[in-house]
Amino acid sequence: MGKITIPYKPRELFRAYHDRTERFASIVAHRRYGKTVGTINDAIRRAAMFDKDDGRFGYVAPYRQQAKDVAWSYLKHFTAPIPGVEI
Repeated sequence: MGKITIPYKPRELFRAYHDRTERFASIVAHRRYGKTVGTINDAIRRAAMFDKDDGRFGYVAPYRQQAKDVAWSYLKHFTAPIPGVEI
């Protein structure tokens, strides 16, 4: 597969989060900083780069409906340019 470009430009303070080597991480930032957008795009990038057979990636929120309301539209928007993606 060729190079995939998604329409996301991380804020400067998110670069360390995206460049981490640890599996789990946490972000402490103020409201409206872009935590959801950053974590969704991090999951998309890690899923696209995953080279094994059965990768599982997720987004966790206190309630299912809350996760859907908060993150689903971002997931659809940022995966739209990827060839072969069906939602």
